Amino acid sequence: MNNIMKNLKLFKIILIGYLCIYIYPFFVSIYYSFTNSLSSGRFAGIKNYIDLFRSEAFRLAAFNTIKYALIAIPVLMGISLLLALAFNFFLTAFESKIADRLLGINLFSMAIPVASIYLLICTLFGDYGVINGILKKNILWFNSDYSFWIVLLIYIWNNCSYCTVIFLVGLNRIDKSIIEAAKIDGAGSVSIFFNIMGIEILPNLIFNIVLSIAGIFKMYRVSHMLFGNYPHESVYMIQNFLNNNFNNGNFSRLTAASVIFLLVLFIPIYLMLSFYKRRVK
Repeated sequence: MNNIMKNLKLFKIILIGYLCIYIYPFFVSIYYSFTNSLSSGRFAGIKNYIDLFRSEAFRLAAFNTIKYALIAIPVLMGISLLLALAFNFFLTAFESKIADRLLGINLFSMAIPVASIYLLICTLFGDYGVINGILKKNILWFNSDYSFWIVLLIYIWNNCSYCTVIFLVGLNRIDKSIIEAAKIDGAGSVSIFFNIMGIEILPNLIFNIVLSIAGIFKMYRVSHMLFGNYPHESVYMIQNFLNNNFNNGNFSRLTAASVIFLLVLFIPIYLMLSFYKRRVK
């Protein structure tokens, strides 16, 4: 009985902390998105939301962020899944030590600090960097449409390792006898992948997509170091818009933009979870 009471007290403390750290600021942000400013607190209706959609900067940031997500996430999922299939093959066909070493090399990108990534990218793509030296051209990688592909490359390289591991966990969970039985019945590799492996790793895929969406917003640190507050229009993302409004003290527009993008993020995540629940049933 005493243990139950202690656990209940601990749960209440955790719940209160969660409400204070996440839930309360969220509802406060929604409230301020309908006001003129933080100081006056006067109700402004949906004026901030209307001004947002009239803003060229917001439309550009929203378009670039959505475009970036629609390109980056499928490419990341495809590369990670191919690597996971390769590691799974090595684990089953060769000695585990070889696969372990290869997997360790793959995880190396997770341990590299942001500053090191910044230095590496500057060394490769700077005005007098290695790439321009090899091509013998003066390409402005950081101030052109190429900037988008540089950020995309960093994102895939930085997030591919843990996505690969998550896929590998799902592949290792599959009962090998089911695959062997399918092969005996004449099923090909493509059929086995889509009808057995694809179904089994579906939870891992959804989990990876959710983490990858969060990873897009974490890319702002590297992007800000490379391009500053006002980068080339191809890499002007929603994080740049939010940060610039924060620096300018426009908190009402900042909170309104945050609420809109929270809803935009919630919709695909909700649809994926609903799809998975239907497949499970």
